[in-house]
Amino acid sequence: MYNCECKVLKSTTVTITDGNLVITLPNVSTIRNGEIIKFCITQSIDYTNPLGTVSVSINGTTFPILDKYGNSVRISQIRTRKVYVVAVGAQTPNMIMLTCIPCSTFSYPTYTAPAATSTSV
Repeated sequence: MYNCECKVLKSTTVTITDGNLVITLPNVSTIRNGEIIKFCITQSIDYTNPLGTVSVSINGTTFPILDKYGNSVRISQIRTRKVYVVAVGAQTPNMIMLTCIPCSTFSYPTYTAPAATSTSV
């Protein structure tokens, strides 16, 4: 199942835990760093908390799904019966979403640079 040579895995369950969505995929023999996984959500999704985060559970390990900026993918950004492609990061278990997804309505914090100060010599 390494380097895009995998079939599409179909979710076995979809659950809401602490307001966050956990997608369970069937067990696979091994999961390697950098591996590409394709999956499809076959169950209905509860959208009552659209800003909750999304994670995938495989072989008893839960992988949070992050977007290309390192932000958590939100429930409002995913749909059932769509194939998603993710890359596995194994050092700190996570998955990076490679499929284009809609923007989230989550209010991400903004940061401002500190004001410059002058020093007298």
